[in-house]
Amino acid sequence: MRRRFFALGYLFFVLLTVTGLIMIFAFIERLATKPILTTSDLVENALSDSTNIKEDFAYVIENVGNDLQASLKNFHYYPTVAFVDNKFRSSCLGCHTPLPHNREEKLRAFLNMHGGYVACQTCHWVKPATEYRWYDVERKAFAAILPEKRPVMSILLVGVNQDQAYFERRSDQSFSSKYTESVQSSFELKNQLCESNYRDDLKSTLSCDNCHTSKNASIDWGRLGYTDARALELATLSTPSVYQKYDEFYIPSF
Repeated sequence: MRRRFFALGYLFFVLLTVTGLIMIFAFIERLATKPILTTSDLVENALSDSTNIKEDFAYVIENVGNDLQASLKNFHYYPTVAFVDNKFRSSCLGCHTPLPHNREEKLRAFLNMHGGYVACQTCHWVKPATEYRWYDVERKAFAAILPEKRPVMSILLVGVNQDQAYFERRSDQSFSSKYTESVQSSFELKNQLCESNYRDDLKSTLSCDNCHTSKNASIDWGRLGYTDARALELATLSTPSVYQKYDEFYIPSF
């Protein structure tokens, strides 16, 4: 019996020793691979992060894994989300955030959800589109189907007329020449730019029923690569009818 207890004691000692060694090596490796930041470094990083958050809200989602401020700004997040480069995003995002809809509480989440795969100009465009297709905004080319893995906002649903996509990038000359540094730093100048060039687009927008209806739908879901079953689901989506049926939503306050 005593030998058995001694054997268990030795085994327990070995396990403790191995665990301790693993923890020591892990600590040493962490020190060797991750430099210790000084107070000035932390302050500089915090100021830089604050600037990035204000300039580009997509930064919040991209950096929630290593940025305390970002994680506090975004309670629900996906650490692996990747966004297409800022210069290829819609010109609308020069002034607006990737979550621009905020007027109606009961609609804003549903509308903002579309921003990752539907171009702003698709719904906010005064010119009628003859069809809708996937568009690679980085390469300025139509995409055959929507790939499963892609950066958010890289391939978007756009309106098409005479084989021309309704989409203007931030880096396009037609926009970048107007979006100067003085405009970027002034709310008034941004508003003037929008009023003179883009505000009419907001007056004539697509509604939920333009796409998610079984009658006279604007979108050919089959051509976009969806199966017959999924196309039927999208064409008869019940969510829009919920917004039309209920006038009051009970949204919790925190």
